[in-house]
Amino acid sequence: MRSTIFLSRKQQVNNKGQKERLRGVPSALRREGDTNEMNASDLIDPKTIVFDPTITDKETMLGRAAQALADAGYASGVSELLGALHAREAEVSTGIEGGFGIPHAKDPCVTKPGLAFLHTGVMDDYLGLDDEPIQCAFVIVCPEGANDAHLDVLADLARRLMDDGFRGRIVRAQDADAVVAVLAS
Repeated sequence: MRSTIFLSRKQQVNNKGQKERLRGVPSALRREGDTNEMNASDLIDPKTIVFDPTITDKETMLGRAAQALADAGYASGVSELLGALHAREAEVSTGIEGGFGIPHAKDPCVTKPGLAFLHTGVMDDYLGLDDEPIQCAFVIVCPEGANDAHLDVLADLARRLMDDGFRGRIVRAQDADAVVAVLAS
């Protein structure tokens, strides 16, 4: 898998001591000079993890993601969140490579940054940059203006998904606890 990721200077900084101290602290709450970005393990919630092989199209997948995120308290409305995900998807597809996609949206209906994971059936209408159908999607949602959190998690997932071992562990995960464990490792 060949992917190119451009990271800001802030995102390139890797200070392990600060990373441990700041784990789970939203970007908006960090002090000036804190260099740790938020990552996927900070946001994943077992209530927003869906395994459903009957999902075989992007519309159904986005709908299930919006429903799971709203039900778990990350958004005030399913239709508003779904609209935001559709609007972002209309700009350019969020399918990457290796059967993974990272749909994402910022919207006022989002009450706090959230992350959903969906392992679906093969979605022939949702293709990656390698023209392969998507089967696993990480869906990132953030409130309007939470640019740091949005970009931090997107960059974290993009970096992780370049690793064949990580992708394999996520694909083989059979339940929410396994997904949480893979993201925590």
